[in-house]
Formats: sequence, structure tokens, C-alpha cells
Amino acid sequence: MLRYARRVVARIRSSILIFAFGINFVAVGFAAFGWLPPAAAAIVHQAASLLVILNCVRLLYEGRAVAAREDRGFGRLRILAGPVGGLVTGWRAFNAGRRATVHRLEHALQASPTRIRSAAPRLLRAAPFALAAIWAASGLRMIDPQEVGLVQRFGRHVGSELGPGLHLRWPWPVDRVTRVEPDRLRMAAVGSPRGATLGETASEAGAEPSYEWNVRHAGFDETPPLERLMLTGDENLVEVAARIHYRVADTAAFAFAAADPARLVETSAERSLRTVLAGHSLDDVLTGQRDGIEKAWHAHLAALLESLGAGVEVVSATVQDAHPPLDVVDAFRDAASALEERETLIDEAEGYALERLPIARGEARRQLLEAEAYQNRRVEAGRGESERFALRAGAYRRANDLHRFRLQLQTIEGSLAGKPKLITDATGGRKRFVFVDETPDRLLDVFVPPPGSAQNEVNQ
Repeated sequence: MLRYARRVVARIRSSILIFAFGINFVAVGFAAFGWLPPAAAAIVHQAASLLVILNCVRLLYEGRAVAAREDRGFGRLRILAGPVGGLVTGWRAFNAGRRATVHRLEHALQASPTRIRSAAPRLLRAAPFALAAIWAASGLRMIDPQEVGLVQRFGRHVGSELGPGLHLRWPWPVDRVTRVEPDRLRMAAVGSPRGATLGETASEAGAEPSYEWNVRHAGFDETPPLERLMLTGDENLVEVAARIHYRVADTAAFAFAAADPARLVETSAERSLRTVLAGHSLDDVLTGQRDGIEKAWHAHLAALLESLGAGVEVVSATVQDAHPPLDVVDAFRDAASALEERETLIDEAEGYALERLPIARGEARRQLLEAEAYQNRRVEAGRGESERFALRAGAYRRANDLHRFRLQLQTIEGSLAGKPKLITDATGGRKRFVFVDETPDRLLDVFVPPPGSAQNEVNQ
């Protein structure tokens, strides 16, 4: 029985030193240096605990054998009670051995390292098994629900994707599993701090987002100047802040096409934006053509990433802000004022034209109608005169003398109408002189020509 107790103490000591301390410490160290995944380290810990239990369970069978040898008189009753008694005995022995081992370990650490050195051979014998268990556990791979796993065997992509859950693959360095989140929406920034928008950066700085041209935007100082400075098609410089959102379309291409897929997408977005802006003027960038620029950038970037085999899908491309460099803001404001004044003058001229054109059209129409009326009047008058002349000519041929006398009277009537006249009697016998006063109505009879005179004077 004493020999069995010593065996129990030795078994408990080996379980604590080899499995509880040794394997667990090695697993923790491997996990700390990144040589072993945390999930695999936890599995190694559970395996070490299982080995401790199995090592102690062996005491049950040994205790049953010892009890059978000590008391063979109990017969079958002893045999039936053996497992229960052995379990109780083993549990008590385990607790006693554990306490004794802990006490001895504390005493050894305080007193002298000789006992630790005496346990070194056992640790060295158990070390290969522990390392083998840890190496085998490195083949366990845990894939999260939002991830998929891509298996590389000696660096070459093999097999299909691993879904969420626990998977057993060949241990390191045979198999290597790369985790990718295909459904996560990623962002790449151009001309602004990586991973943040202008508003987010300003909020972090404790300031309100500012979009005035003459004010430095929060976060711009964190961006390299050449990255945010771009050249437009009319050879003007503009500072641009933009971003894109994308997700993984081909997990294998995204994981293995480039060493840094996120950096590849970011540099491609900057290159594509510079190419698109080179085909537009500064006015297009600063004013109402931004939607067209964003659509062109989206299409160009998608084609570029597809040609590179990046394995991503561009969801959106947005130009957050665009403004001239701060050094030339004043000149741009003057130019903008001149453009605004030009637009004002153009609007005024167009308004005046819209006001005068209807009036001019009405005046032209009035003159055309008057000309047409005058034309019709003259034509009809000419026709009437011609018809009257024809009728008068016919009458003249029928009554020549009478018609001639009538024409003379009409001619005299027309020529003397509205003029002052002096009429004298041709039958008078004496001469008269007529003196015209300042008033045409006051006439003085001075001379009357003699009767039979052939001359009559008429003074006007």
C-alpha cells in the first residue's frame, strides 16, 4: 500500500509538471509569438487536461489490483466494489498528491533548485511528445462566421474555400490558411487620411468640418501634398479628396494577386482619378460636372482593377471635396467674380433682347401691314383714276367744247383755291390805281381802266 501511495504521488507530480505546466507553457509561448493560433492553443490546453485525467485514471486499475492482493477474502463483493472504491481512493490520492506536489514545488523553489534539476530529464523526455502534440494541433483552423478560408499547400492555392467552423488541415508548414471577409464593405481614400473621411477627421480634431476654399481642411495636413494635388485637362492644379467603397468579388484573386490588396486598390483609385481629371476642365471639377466625373471614375477604376486581376468590385466612387490650392485662392476668387459678372451681363443682354425682340417684331409687322395697305390703296386709286380718265376721254369725244370749258373751270378752281384774289370789271371807263395796305382785305380803288380796254390788271 505504501508503494502504491508513492506511485500515486509520482504520477500526480508527473501530470502537473509535464502536462499541466510543460505543455501549457509551450502552447502559451507558441501562441504569444504567433506560431500557433489562439484556437489551437486552447485545444492544446484541453488536450493537456485530458492527458492529466487519463494519467490519473490509470491509478484506478492499479488501486483495484492492490486492493485485490491485500484482501482476497471479500470475494465477489470486493470485486464489485472495486471500481467505486478505486475511484474514491484514486481521487483522495490525487488530492493528497497534488497538495504534496505543490508543497514540494514551493519548498524546492524556496530552498534549492536541485529538485527542479532532478525533474529536468523527465521534462526533456516529455518535450518531444508535447512539441509533436502542438505541431499536430497547428493543423486545426477555426474560421469565423463572416470569413472564408483559402488553403495554401507549400505556398500553392489548393482546394475549395473553407466555410465557417473548425477544420483540420495538414500542420504547419505544409498547409497555410488565409482568412478573407468577402462580404465586408471596405473603403479606400484618395487625397485624405487613410481610413477616415474629412468629416470624421474634423470631428476627431474637435472642429467643425470646413469646406471654405481659403481654410485648410481638417486632416489635409496628414496627407502628402502630392497625393491630393492633381492636374486638370486645362492645366490647372486642384486639391481633391475622394474615396471609394468596394468589396471582394474573387477571394483567391484578392488574397494572392498582390502582397497588399488594400494598397493596390488605393493606388489604383488615385491613378484612375488622375486620369479622369486630366480629361476635364477645372470648371467641370469645381461646378456642376462632378456627377459625370464620379461616374467616369467609377467605370475607369472598375476596368483598371479588372485588368489587374485584383478580385474586387467597386461599389461607389465619390469626390468629397475639390478646391484650388490655398496659394491661388485669391486669384480664383477674382476669376470667379469676373465670371459671375460676365454671366450677369450676359443675362442682362439676353433679358434686353427678349424684351426688345417682340417689340421689334411687332413694329416690323406693323410696317409690313401699312406697306401692304398703302400698296393696295395706291393700286386701287390708280385703277380708279385710269377708269375715270377712260370715262372722261369718252365724254370728251362726245362733247368736245362743253367738256373743254368744264376742264378749264376745274383747273382755274383748283389753282385759285385758297389764294387772295382781285377781280375788276372790264367795262369800266376810267383808270384806277389799287394801293395794297398792310392788311390784305383793305384795298383802295384808285384807277379804273377806260371802257373797252383790253388789259385788266389783277394784283395779288
